[in-house]
Amino acid sequence: MNADNSARSGQEQTRKLLIVDDEKDFVLSLEDILETRDYIVAKAHSQEEACDTIRYFDAQVVLLDIRLGRANGINLIAKLKRIRPTVVCVMMTAYADTDTAIRALQEGAYDYLKKPLAPDELFATLNRAFEKIQLENEKTAVEQALRNQNRELEKINNRLRQIVAATQGFAACSCMEEIGPLLLKEFAQNMAADGGSLFLRDEDGLVLVHSLDPDHTPSSIAFPLRAGSVFEKAIRSGKPVVVSDIREEQDVTGSSWQGYRDGSLLVFPLTEEKGEIVGIISLHNKVPPPFTLQDKELGSILASYSSETLRAAKALEALHESKERLNAIMDSVNTGILVIDEATHRITDANSAALNMIGVSKEELVGAAHEAYVRPDPKAASAIPEPGLDSVSTERIVRKTGGGEVPILRTANRVMLGGRKHIVESFVDITKRIQLQSQLQQAQKMEAIGTLAGGIAHDFNNLLQAILGYTQVLLFNIKKEDPAFASLKGIEKAGMRAAELTRQLLTYSRKVESRLRPVDLNHEIVQVRKLLDRTIPKMIDIELALCDALNIVNADPTQMEQVLVNLAINARDSMNDGGKITIRTDNVVLSEAFCRTHLDAHPGAYVMFSVSDTGHGMDREIADHMFEPFYTTKGSGKGTGLGLAMVYGIVKNHCGHITCDSKVDSGTTFNIYLPAIEGIVGEEPGDGPATISFCGHETILLVDDEPAIRDLGEQMLSRYGYKVVTAADGETALALYERMMPQISLVVLDMFMPGMGGQRCLEKLVGMNTGVTVLIASGYATDDAREKAMAAGACGFVDKPYEVATLLKAVHRTINDQGIVR
Repeated sequence: MNADNSARSGQEQTRKLLIVDDEKDFVLSLEDILETRDYIVAKAHSQEEACDTIRYFDAQVVLLDIRLGRANGINLIAKLKRIRPTVVCVMMTAYADTDTAIRALQEGAYDYLKKPLAPDELFATLNRAFEKIQLENEKTAVEQALRNQNRELEKINNRLRQIVAATQGFAACSCMEEIGPLLLKEFAQNMAADGGSLFLRDEDGLVLVHSLDPDHTPSSIAFPLRAGSVFEKAIRSGKPVVVSDIREEQDVTGSSWQGYRDGSLLVFPLTEEKGEIVGIISLHNKVPPPFTLQDKELGSILASYSSETLRAAKALEALHESKERLNAIMDSVNTGILVIDEATHRITDANSAALNMIGVSKEELVGAAHEAYVRPDPKAASAIPEPGLDSVSTERIVRKTGGGEVPILRTANRVMLGGRKHIVESFVDITKRIQLQSQLQQAQKMEAIGTLAGGIAHDFNNLLQAILGYTQVLLFNIKKEDPAFASLKGIEKAGMRAAELTRQLLTYSRKVESRLRPVDLNHEIVQVRKLLDRTIPKMIDIELALCDALNIVNADPTQMEQVLVNLAINARDSMNDGGKITIRTDNVVLSEAFCRTHLDAHPGAYVMFSVSDTGHGMDREIADHMFEPFYTTKGSGKGTGLGLAMVYGIVKNHCGHITCDSKVDSGTTFNIYLPAIEGIVGEEPGDGPATISFCGHETILLVDDEPAIRDLGEQMLSRYGYKVVTAADGETALALYERMMPQISLVVLDMFMPGMGGQRCLEKLVGMNTGVTVLIASGYATDDAREKAMAAGACGFVDKPYEVATLLKAVHRTINDQGIVR
């Protein structure tokens, strides 16, 4: 393994990260997670500490919080890159909006993670970051190799020019096969020799390269040479050796010569630049006159030229081998590389990745104008590096032959090749990155809308609680014959419809509790088919294509029915003149490749069900907004715009993934993927009738920031015998409970209040009395919030807006379950 490969391998094995976050507990937990994957981690909690740390800790990636106390983490990106230009920054935050994320990317951040960090998403992002670093290192290695080979070529060219000045004949040689005959010919002509041979030295001895009289010359002479022999003298002294009369030189026979019995010999050592002997030229003169000292001196000059020629030939052979290796390296990387003449803007070389991306042969591309294939972005940097800059990285567009364009991230560097300025341009296809950025922006927009929808639903539920509660209290006090009874029932009905609307908002924002159990989707689809047959017009056919051995999923059957019905109704509305709805199911496995191009998707086994129609389809603008609540293309009074928004929320609440394929006049297909599980289909538990046949006498502390809800709760509970104490906030509730702890049997606690929230108040109550009984009431509680509250000591939940009977049953059941008698 050569040095470059060794360095690259070591870099792949060692992954170093710097975590910059002012929350020390978060940093410690993140460090523990990363070190389980053999990451080497350093920590910093401020901008100054981060800059100091990265000066001695050669981090490759920085996990950087956007908020560092009062400082903005985005401003730290440039500081870190000035200290360590190659570092890759990945931003983290729990609060940033889409504009902040885009700004971070513009300032040089590689990617963006949202707290709390999901381990799968974290490691997937880190893997992409280190893959990017590896590609950059490979690109740098290729560019450095090009520069090194250019310097070597310049050096060789200088030597070749010197050899050309000495002898035109030697300059025409480029390999040892050509040099051997030419050298011997030149020596023989100048020395008037009858024969001769060229030997080159290797580790074992001297190897014959060429001979004018091969019948008298051995193919090799092994080391060690016999002491005193002609070749041994030449190698030992480093000077030419003359034997005027072979018959008088006894050592000639010991030099492995065969058949030389008379005449004279002249032997020249060939040396390399540092003076080491690399070869031998021997000349034989069979007839008088013998070689003279003048021949020796002339031959020494020629031997000097010969040594230079040998060195140049070896260097050229090494250059050819190096060029072949370089071409192999260039063709092995996925990064496209173009070499461009700066003066003419013509392409002089390209690697396989560039040829494949453009879709042309090398013969077609070399010599073509660079602008014909790479389109500059007028809003980005110039296509050619500015004077004084080593490189410029910008986004560009590659035009493919035959049509089509590919977005690329392109880096240009200025180099000298053959005495001319060139641009080495490397680029990678960023189509998938752009797609993921678009998905990220869409997901962040949907998340923001979901948060807004959840907040609206929370406030709306409090208002509905008061409306429904007071209405039901009034209904308790009048008879059915009373003229006001029908009006109050109308108010109650309208309130329940409004409550369903808020439930749809909460479903979209993924704040509603899902009642999950093992479900066979085929069974649910068959049941929904019966409903659709009654609601879908007869001119629309409904076709089922169900997998026979469909895997089980963990799902809420009611919500699955909502998904199917909403998608079917959406399909119906796109086929005014009739058509077909097809519902399919199948077992699928989502691959790593699929998940890399679909945000929030994770590899594994899934159950896929799809709803397809032959309707008019959607254009790009409609498709970009289809999951947003209250967005509808239907006329006034024909839709709320919550159908697809609720579908999106349900799928996400089930840890699933949804895609849509739609083209104008070509229909629409929604594909929904739910994680497959091992299990047996379970039955859905039923709810008993909400009748009231009991009265209480216990004291209840009712905590809610809404005055109307406190007043309503006091009326409802007092009517059935309970004693009620109210508190408008968590602090007041704690003070009341501390004073009246022995009398209070139950605390009914709102989850979301200004100041001290319900979760914090619950923890304080448990701290005061581990036996406290707390019933949580909320119109905006996620599954995670419920689990957290139950883990902290809550005994149950009641969802707002609740009916009077629902609250009373929950209070009665909670007190009885805890065995409270006061």
